[in-house]
Parts: sequence; C-alpha cells; structure tokens
Amino acid sequence: GILAAQYWGKKDVHTIQRVLNIACLFAAIISLIFFGISLLFPNELMYFFTQDEELIRYGAKFLHTISFSYLAMGLTQMFLGVI
Repeated sequence: GILAAQYWGKKDVHTIQRVLNIACLFAAIISLIFFGISLLFPNELMYFFTQDEELIRYGAKFLHTISFSYLAMGLTQMFLGVI
C-alpha cells in the first residue's frame, strides 16, 4: 500500500501495476498454502490452538468449509491495499 501511494503521488501508474502483480503473486502463493493446509489437514491445524477434541471436531469442519475463501481473500486484500 505504501509503495502504491508513493508511485501514485508520482503519477507512475505502470509501476503501481507491477507492484500489484508482484503482491498478487505472493498473495496467491500464500493463499494456496493456507488453502491446502486447511483443506487437507484441518484437524492437525486445529490441534495447534486447542487440545479439546470437541472443539477440534467442530473447528475442523468449519475450517474445511471456509478453506476455499482463502483463495479469494488473499487476492482481494492485495487489491484493497493498493486501492
């Protein structure tokens, strides 16, 4: 966001596009990692936060369900940061 604001002040839109592309690439990679972990290993991920079996069971179901949102959320946050 800071880089985009600096380049916006210079009216350098081309560099803002490059910054956004790089940020989206990193966001996509990180989102894919979190998506994969939360989709494939929700129980193990929940185990990091609690030892309660009931919470792990319910939390893993929820985490498995929302794992798909990580893909869209990562890219959305990059666009919001640049805007």
